[in-house]
Amino acid sequence: MPINSLYPGFVKLFYNSNGHQHTQTLPVKPFVGVGGAWFLEAKNIVNNDVWQDMVTAYVDVFKTWLPNTGSITRAELWTMASPTATPVFADALPLSVAGTVAITPVALGQTSVTYRSATGGLYRWIGLEGSDAANAEAYPPFGGIHGALATYLTGATSFVVARDGGTLTAPIRLLSKTNDKLREKYLLDA
Repeated sequence: MPINSLYPGFVKLFYNSNGHQHTQTLPVKPFVGVGGAWFLEAKNIVNNDVWQDMVTAYVDVFKTWLPNTGSITRAELWTMASPTATPVFADALPLSVAGTVAITPVALGQTSVTYRSATGGLYRWIGLEGSDAANAEAYPPFGGIHGALATYLTGATSFVVARDGGTLTAPIRLLSKTNDKLREKYLLDA
C-alpha cells in the first residue's frame, strides 16, 4: 500500500479557530452496515457504530482542546476502493459545536501528537490554532486534554487508525510550534 494512502477511508473534520477554517483528517475503516448505513470499525469490533455517532463522540473530546471562540462545523466521510483510488464522498454530518477552552487561540500554532499503531505504524494527530502554547515538547503520560485525547484515541471505542490500518496503541510525543504554512497563507509576521 502506498505510504500516504488513506485507504480504505477517512473522516474530514472542519473547524474554525482564530478566524480561520481548518480541516483535520482522521484515517478510518468505513463499511456499509445493516440497512445501508455507513459504520466505522472500532478498535474493539464489538463497539462498531454508525459513523455519525462515532464522530460525535470524538468531537466531544476534541472540543475540550479547541478555544471557546472556535467551533466545529461539519464532518465528511470519504471512502477509497483501493490504496491508489480517488477518494469518493460518502456522507456528511453537519455540526455546530463550540470549543470549551477559555483561552485566546494560539495564532498560527500547530500541535502534533504522534501515536504508535498495533501493527507498528504511526499516526500523527494534528490540531491548528488551538489551546497549546507554541514551542513545547512533551512525552507521555500526558495530563489534561492530551491525556483525555490519548485515552480516547487508544481506547476500545476509537475509530481512528494509523495509515497502515493498525489501531492506535500509545502516544509517543507531543510537539507544538508555529506553523510556517499558516503564516504564509495568512501573510502574517508571527
